[in-house]
Amino acid sequence: MKVTIDNVAHIAEEILVTFSTDIGKAAAIWNGVQPKIGEIHDVELELEQSVFWGRNAHPSSNDDCFIGFVDGLIKLTGNMVSVDAEGMMAFEVAGSVILVEIIGFAGSIPMVVDLYVERVDFFPTGI
Repeated sequence: MKVTIDNVAHIAEEILVTFSTDIGKAAAIWNGVQPKIGEIHDVELELEQSVFWGRNAHPSSNDDCFIGFVDGLIKLTGNMVSVDAEGMMAFEVAGSVILVEIIGFAGSIPMVVDLYVERVDFFPTGI
């Protein structure tokens, strides 16, 4: 995913960036050399927490990809591409695929879903 760095802050030992994309604005923990404000980076996204179907993962009422803040959480809207037997979901948002554990899902796929998470991690690809 291509992101533009809007702000950079240090919180404890971590680098927090606010960013903008074609699909919205939010914040993420930056893993790598500290970026500069205004730079554009290609990043991989990672979600460390599991999501629970019906609690912080729901069918979306919108087909458009989105990333932004909603009620103090980061909302990601994208496509649930697959879920394996162990509950690992391939979730695609704006061309980036994220692997995340989903608990309690028993529906059919593909499906557009909303995920609400506390934290997103960025890893710059160098591309």
